[in-house]
Amino acid sequence: MNYFRYTIALIISFCLHATISAQSYYLTLNKYQTQYRDKNSNETIELFAYPYQGTQVDLRDFKSKIPQAACTDFITIQPPATIDSANCVVFICFVQSLDQNDSGTLAIFLANNYQLNSVELFIDQNLDFNFNNETGMPFLVQRGEDPITIVVEDPKNGNRKRNFLFDLPLLESPKVIEKDKTIETIRKSTARSFPLYFQGFVTVGSGELKYSYTATKNSFPAEYKVSFTTKGLGCASYLDFQNVRIGLNATFENYFFYTSYLKYQYRVEEYDSVYNSLGELTRVYKGNTYTNSSFDSHQRNRISTAATLTYAFRVGKKISIAPGVEGGYVHYFNKNYTYNTAKAITYSNATDLFAQYNVTFIGHTDKRTEIYLMLSMQEIWWKPDVLFEDLVESNLKSNQVTFKTTIGISF
Repeated sequence: MNYFRYTIALIISFCLHATISAQSYYLTLNKYQTQYRDKNSNETIELFAYPYQGTQVDLRDFKSKIPQAACTDFITIQPPATIDSANCVVFICFVQSLDQNDSGTLAIFLANNYQLNSVELFIDQNLDFNFNNETGMPFLVQRGEDPITIVVEDPKNGNRKRNFLFDLPLLESPKVIEKDKTIETIRKSTARSFPLYFQGFVTVGSGELKYSYTATKNSFPAEYKVSFTTKGLGCASYLDFQNVRIGLNATFENYFFYTSYLKYQYRVEEYDSVYNSLGELTRVYKGNTYTNSSFDSHQRNRISTAATLTYAFRVGKKISIAPGVEGGYVHYFNKNYTYNTAKAITYSNATDLFAQYNVTFIGHTDKRTEIYLMLSMQEIWWKPDVLFEDLVESNLKSNQVTFKTTIGISF
């Protein structure tokens, strides 16, 4: 009797396992509409197509469309050697786990010769992103024919088999691709998967321009200072290599300079008689300070061009922080700096070098658009030709530092 019960239990267990293993998921290609639907399928899974860009697969656009997909921004796959990178499409889908305690499974397929009616489909059967350890690959999918069955083993659920039904419409169908039928259109329609981005921004800031020196004749110091504010508009483009961003930017800025001051000390004939350490009577001349204000005129309008390097890392689901540096040239509209407005003394000053240090806070939207706030410190090596050479003095120091706030959008 116990043997009979054991046999019945074993049969029931086998039947349940077979039923679960045979569960099918019908894949509906995003922006496509197939004419086939398996009646036994109890779930439809949306499949997203992206152009093949190499072993690094960008998942950011996919994550924006499937928020429940808990995966990194990029993954590395090992594609088969026979892949034609110019005519290959990466299919990505997310399958909810059978285990309620698990978020789900990411599945990736490769479709070779996608622009043809006969497509080679490579399946990652054990979901380890390595296509070289699979057997029986590739599947040959004929467009317009009945769906084929794809079987994968889910490692998160004890390697339980998951069945997928997959088909492709004919190329002649206007619903295959919204605008065109070629692989190039897929590249254009998924432009966010290509790492080229564009930016527009506005910037405001304030800072000081200073230089100082010591007079060689009397060792008295001199100091120049002018404060200013700035506002501007700019544009940029950059390449995004995972977390590293390399780009170029151009910014038009208008400066407003406050009253400038040049203070220097000079010796007067008044002096005090004092004894030095040797007991000798010596003279200590008194100093006086002379201030010259609003004596010069600065170049107000300028364009800066720079190369940028940034490293962005996630600190939240939709927030990144990106420290970075940039360097380039400031190009002045007026190529002369007027040192003395009363006497019309000018010096040539067409361009200056600058460096800028940035910290950017990035907000990622569901549409793959980024809105960012950038805090910066910019240093310009302000050096009009001959001006400082005319100052035959010592301990000459010059710097121009600006603190900026920038708000922009990236797309």
